[in-house]
Amino acid sequence: MDPLSEVLSLLKPVSLMSGGFDMGGDWSVQFPAHEGVKCYALHSGQSWLTVQDVAEPVLVNAGDCFLLPSGRPFRLASDLAREPVDAHTLFRFPMNGAVRTFNGGGGCFGVGGHFRLGGRHADILLGMLPPIVHIRKETGRRCAGRSSA
Repeated sequence: MDPLSEVLSLLKPVSLMSGGFDMGGDWSVQFPAHEGVKCYALHSGQSWLTVQDVAEPVLVNAGDCFLLPSGRPFRLASDLAREPVDAHTLFRFPMNGAVRTFNGGGGCFGVGGHFRLGGRHADILLGMLPPIVHIRKETGRRCAGRSSA
């Protein structure tokens, strides 16, 4: 077994949900606090990401991924000046692998998952991560962590 597989087996990940979104036009979606970890990848377009208690928004572009390990409420938007819509109003949950479309789609397409870690040391690992782990396409290895305010 390779080292990464060994670490993951110790953390005991359990999938809670996966799905995708296809957003068109102007949009802004507010997601509530959550247990576990959320992970997203943008296939096309771009989105602003804000996370509660993180001062600076992050621009996520096609090919980028981000991980939200702290469970804080967050927002994805084409325009941060736009009033957000609650995610539970816009999308039917659980997603169960479905792709939800808003405003006809075509502007920003992403996929994501929500999971929890059941291993004894999961809290230690999650506590060491910044609220946003942003992996940019350009480098494939660079994490732009943001510290909480």
